Amino acid sequence: MVEKKSNVDSEDVLNPRTAAEKITKNKAKEEQDELSEEDQQLVSELEMIVERLKESSVDIHRSAMDNLNNVIRSTTSSMTSVPKPLKYLKEHYATLTELYGAWSDERNKKALASILSLLGMAYDREGKRDCLRYRLLAGYDGDGQLSEWGHEYVRHLAMEIGEEFAAKIEEGEEEDDEESTAELLAIAKVVVPFFLKHNADADA
Repeated sequence: MVEKKSNVDSEDVLNPRTAAEKITKNKAKEEQDELSEEDQQLVSELEMIVERLKESSVDIHRSAMDNLNNVIRSTTSSMTSVPKPLKYLKEHYATLTELYGAWSDERNKKALASILSLLGMAYDREGKRDCLRYRLLAGYDGDGQLSEWGHEYVRHLAMEIGEEFAAKIEEGEEEDDEESTAELLAIAKVVVPFFLKHNADADA
């Protein structure tokens, strides 16, 4: 008796692990396929910028940071909404934070910290208040620096300032850590006039 050969390829018989992997790959492919041509171009451009930031040249870093700033601003007509690049920079967030720690050029570090502060608004890691943390590192002299990412950004920053100050009071650090609380008060004194200037009395 001749045994009939099965038409089913062994690769098509999935165990639970390979089935999960295949589903994940298919989902990723579907998400990629859903991107418009314009969005795919944006993703590629952001990936290229991140690769340039990994180079060793300070000048390349500076040029790449300028490009990244321009890309973020050019993808939205109003900075009151979250720029689309934030969505596509999510997978690079950890890399960018590592680069910040590795760089020594202060000008580039401040420029990157400003962008990390914006990204921190969307990708806060376990309540670490990265938006506030990187804003303090980037600087906040004057309303111009705070308003560069728009009103919603400043509102989120104000929320994190309040949360951080409340946490210090709760932990009893207010008197023991006067330097950090003084810095929180200093940035708050810049945020409040911003809200008053832009007719957001409730936020102030």
